[in-house]
Order: sequence, then C-alpha cells, then structure tokens
Amino acid sequence: MSFNFDQNRHVANRVGQEVEIKEQARKEKNRMEIPDEEKRDKENFSYKAQKRKRLLRNLTGVLAILAVFYVIYWFATRLFL
Repeated sequence: MSFNFDQNRHVANRVGQEVEIKEQARKEKNRMEIPDEEKRDKENFSYKAQKRKRLLRNLTGVLAILAVFYVIYWFATRLFL
C-alpha cells in the first residue's frame, strides 16, 4: 500500500474545481438577468455563445450607423443637385 501524495495533481484538481464553480456561478448570474422564463431556459450562456452574440450585436450597430450615413449622403446629394 502506497501513500504517495502528489501535491501538483491535488492543486490542479482544486483549481479545476474552482474554475468549474466560478463558471457555473457566472452562467447562473447571467441566466437570472433574463426576466422571461422561456427565454431563460432556451438561452445558451457559454463563453462561445456570448461572444457570438456580442459580435452580432456589434456588427448590427455598425451596419445601422452606415445606413444612417448613407441616408444622410443620399439626402445631401439630392438637395444640392
């Protein structure tokens, strides 16, 4: 019977457990911010999904700004011609 205790493996397991607990807490916090229960149950709270959603929101904002600039340009060219 061997009583070898590997401190590095113990620390790695402990860190892994702490990361998992923090990840679960973050997901639960984000989940509770959505008031509608149906949306709350269907939402994906992984880092990848949140990053994708943020990218889509940023692209939509940029396209909206470009659309506004185009409308301003269109009106300016029609007014001065």
